[in-house]
Amino acid sequence: MADEALFLLLHNEMVSGVYKSAEQGEVGIYVLQDNKFRLLTQLSAGKQYLEHASKYLAFTCGLIRGGLSNLGIKSIVTAEVSSMPACKFQVMIQKL
Repeated sequence: MADEALFLLLHNEMVSGVYKSAEQGEVGIYVLQDNKFRLLTQLSAGKQYLEHASKYLAFTCGLIRGGLSNLGIKSIVTAEVSSMPACKFQVMIQKL
């Protein structure tokens, strides 16, 4: 599910960039949800481990943001986890 959403995000941003179909200043928001995030499956499911999960998610947010940056896409990436090992990444694309 997350792979498909990431593909749609990249496709939409590339198409809008190539064909200039997006308006100036418009913000695109994409949500990538993974119910069994691989990095979190190694941690215990207890609530006391939620603070440790944020370290893994911060690294992954940086990977997503860096990948988009290399494609010339300015973004803000945040993550949240409410129950292990599921997590949700929110990618906000800033149109230039």
